[in-house]
Amino acid sequence: DHGTAHMSIMDAQGNVVAMTTSVNMIMGSRVAVPGRGYLLNDQLCDFDPVGVDAEGRTAINAAEGGKRERRTALGADRNTLGGKRPRSSMSPTLVVPEACAGLRDPTEQPSPACHDAPFRLLGTGAPGGSDIIGGVANVLRRIFGAGARGADLQQLTDAPRAIGKNSAGMGNAVVELALWEDEKTRGHLQHMGYQLTHTDVPPPYYVGETYSRVQSAMLTNVSQTGVPLEFVGAADSMRLPDCNALAPRAPQGPP
Repeated sequence: DHGTAHMSIMDAQGNVVAMTTSVNMIMGSRVAVPGRGYLLNDQLCDFDPVGVDAEGRTAINAAEGGKRERRTALGADRNTLGGKRPRSSMSPTLVVPEACAGLRDPTEQPSPACHDAPFRLLGTGAPGGSDIIGGVANVLRRIFGAGARGADLQQLTDAPRAIGKNSAGMGNAVVELALWEDEKTRGHLQHMGYQLTHTDVPPPYYVGETYSRVQSAMLTNVSQTGVPLEFVGAADSMRLPDCNALAPRAPQGPP
């Protein structure tokens, strides 16, 4: 989105990175590091702007100093104290099935239990502001609930989502149009006590609610011997068609 990006990357050795980075609002703090060309974020606005409740008690998300030295501060600020991070919805996630937790090399022979696991390793995450946690949870729930294999990852990423909001204007959950029109699913959710609102248009979304844009990389077995392995990527092309999942390529030498 305008302030946040996510990448899930896996190499041929099975190393995986799930990285979410953000400058928060568009153009961040609107301050660039001289000579470096990158913007500083404005995540400080994620702290509670008042900092105290009605009884004068410090709010959970209040900005507080005095916790530890600010190791990254510059100049005279180097000796000041800080140490509290604002709350964030960013949720880069790595998932390793318990049966595969001991593997260190993707060419290593897996145990029967690891081989039967739906995947060996998964990296996932998303941009999308306050929708990130719900979007990532939607995809993980579908993966775990279906015992998904690599071939299912894109379909599960594109599936309709419901996001918990607990907002006066949105009830306690907002659902995509496809879920709202699914009367059986909508009825089940309402029977569970959800006060549903819905988005009036189908994805993709370019303004307003995004339901987050989940990007994943998965390593999975494709044979009884555990070798070869399959590397699978899924980009949330349903909600942001510009997203891409790219296969790894060998580095190109000089011409």
